This record gives sequence, structure tokens and C-alpha cells, in this order.
Amino acid sequence: MNSVWEKGMVWGCFRCVDKRVALLRLHWKSRIISISAFVLLAIVSASAFGAAAIPGQIEAEDYNTGGEGVGYHDTTAGNTGGAYRSDNVDMIYEPAEGGSPIVGWTATGEWLNYDVDVQTAGNYDLQLRVARGTTGNGALHLGIDGVNITGTVSIPDTGDWSSYTTLTVKGIPLSAGAHVLRLTFDSPGINVNWINFTLASSGGNLPPVADPGGPYTALLGNAITFDGSGSHDPDTSGPLTYDWNFGDGSVHGTGVAPSHTYAAVGPYTVTLIVNDSIDNSPPVSTTANIAGSAAAIPGQIEAEDYNTGGEGVGYHDTTAGNTGGAYRSDNVDMIYEPAEGGSPIVGWTATGEWLNYDVDVQTAGNYDLQLRVARGTTGNGALHLGIDGVNITGTVSIPDTGDWSTYTTLTAHGIPLSAGAHVLRLA
Repeated sequence: MNSVWEKGMVWGCFRCVDKRVALLRLHWKSRIISISAFVLLAIVSASAFGAAAIPGQIEAEDYNTGGEGVGYHDTTAGNTGGAYRSDNVDMIYEPAEGGSPIVGWTATGEWLNYDVDVQTAGNYDLQLRVARGTTGNGALHLGIDGVNITGTVSIPDTGDWSSYTTLTVKGIPLSAGAHVLRLTFDSPGINVNWINFTLASSGGNLPPVADPGGPYTALLGNAITFDGSGSHDPDTSGPLTYDWNFGDGSVHGTGVAPSHTYAAVGPYTVTLIVNDSIDNSPPVSTTANIAGSAAAIPGQIEAEDYNTGGEGVGYHDTTAGNTGGAYRSDNVDMIYEPAEGGSPIVGWTATGEWLNYDVDVQTAGNYDLQLRVARGTTGNGALHLGIDGVNITGTVSIPDTGDWSTYTTLTAHGIPLSAGAHVLRLA
């Protein structure tokens, strides 16, 4: 989050929420200290946040107490902005939002828990007050008691970290009573001020919930089979029908698992709406990333853009599922790495695992190879690269770089390559 904040800039910026007055009041420009403010600060620091009522507004900064793994999960130590609370969730007081504390510097996989009390069962409309100051869409979702209730919510680039917009997701069915609401960040770089629920209707038909799966990836010319099987109808009003917008201007797809082939490289926003014969679901979007049919050499190959085809064809992985949950939905483990600008990286690797890449060597000759790697455990690791089944590097020693997020570039010189199409294997 590219914001600079100086303590002392919120003098006189009081909110109409008494538990925050002291915290704002004590960031001073002068050396005057109010005794009443000090007493209030002690009360705030010692008290837990109660269950937030729904319908109503939930401040992002008022996540549950209990610390890491209970009230929140944060991937970095300390509160980067230094505002409001003294744990590891990063916050600032945001002048553009009236001095309100906002949650920022978010990373993929981080989450915040909120105890909530739904006053009345029914369909709710959700509003999110967010900002994003980097190119491309971000993503998050909300869940109740471990169940995703929104699908992926796409967060647009608002132009600046301090330019906030309100997004709405309609028709979310909630049952009455006590629940735990979780806000999960599915990509880095999202600022959140508040979450608001308004009662849209009570009784009658509950609209279905769309889940388009993904994100998806494929090489140009290869079909993607989409998976909407996670969609559901809370009150089983009727069989679901599916309307898929593939994001490339083509005819919409139907059915729970349509296939589609894209005609050009690029990221595409894929949107699914399902209907239960009475109501449409709110639209939910995911992404389809289409890479060129073969990576050109000389050139850079992203580790995450290995071939499609699955286990034994595009890759071999010894464990089920994508541990980090990033970028692709097969068994190769990846995260979006803040230390590398949010790029997807391959990790949690095991001996014997491999990744295949279709490559096109433009000119025969000797090539220098660079590898961007990290290793956060004692002792050296090892890997090698091969072309068409022949080891071309020998064993490449990977040093302990000190931390899993500390990357270094290694170089191997003078690798002879013949021109034309080949399969490169990283093993």
C-alpha cells in the first residue's frame, strides 16, 4: 500500500464511535495530553469487540481479538501503518475516509474474522468500501462459518490507494443467529474500510449462489473446461441453469462444465450467473489466463506457466491440491509472492517433482541460463533442467537464501541449444 502517514495528522478528527475517540485523540501535534483520553485508551485496549449486528456496518479494523490464527491471519510481523491496534494487521488512519482506520498492505491468503449476530434470516445485500492503487483487478471473498457466501469478488483498480469505491453483492442468504464472518484476501493489494449488510428481503425464494471455480490457465489454442459445480441453491427451488460469459465477446456458454478455446493471449474475466427457475444469482467472476502456445528462447519463462494436460503431462506433483491456492487449480503448489511484486511463484516442492514447458528456440547457439529462486532452510537444494529428456545443466545447487521470501538469481553459462520446438523440463 503506497501511502505515507505521519502520526499527528489526525488531531481533531473524531468519529461518532466512542471506542475510537481516544485512539484518534492521542495522536497529537502538540504536547497537550487529555487525562480523559488516557483513561478511555486504557478501556479500549482491554476490551474485546462484541458481535456486530447484521443488518449493519462492520468496520474492517474491528476484527476479533485472539491474535494470529484466531482473530486474523497476517503474513508479516507488525502493523506496518502503526494505526489503531498493536498486532500484525496493517492499518492507517485514512484522511480520504474521514480519518477512519482502514486495513491495508494485504497479502494473498490473509484473513480477518468477525463475530456477527444476524437479526433476521433472509437475503442480504453486501456493500464493501475498498480501494486498490495498482493495475489489474484484485480479489477477495467472504464466508460464514467456513462457507463461501460471495464467491470471488473482483476489486477494480480505483486509481489510487486513497480513492475508495463501494461495491455491492446482492442476494446473499443468511440464517439468523450467531456466526463467524471471515474476510479473505485472494490476491494482494486491497484496502478495506468497512463491510455493510442490508436486508434485501425476508421469506420467499432465496436466489442461487454462483461459483465459477478457477482461476484457470491454458496455452493458446488449448480448451479450458470450466467448473461451476460449486454453485448451489439454498432452498432447492429448481434445477440450476448456467450462463457463462467467457469475457472475449464470444457466445455465452451453458451447462455446469462448458469448454472454451480462446483466440488470443491474455487474462480474461469469466463471469457466471446461475438461475433456479425463479431468480438469477448475483454474477460471480474468476479469471482465465491464456499464455502463448510456446515460450520463446531467448526470453523469460514464468515458472507458473507450465504446460497444461495435468499430472504426468504438464507436471508431476506428489501431493494433492494447490497448497497456496494461487493462480492455477491443479496440484502444483503456488502463492502470489509479495517480495516478487505479487508474481505467482512455485513452492512447496518435493524431490522428483517436475514441470514441463513447450519452448521455441529462435536461434541455435550457446545460451546463459538465469534462475530466480529462494530457499529458507539450512543447506543447499538441487535441481536441473532438461530438453527433450536430456539433462542440459547438470545439478544446479540452490543455496539457503535466508528466508522463503528472499530471492536470488543464479546463472549457468554456455548451454548449447538447437533451434526449433522442444520440451523444457524443470526437475
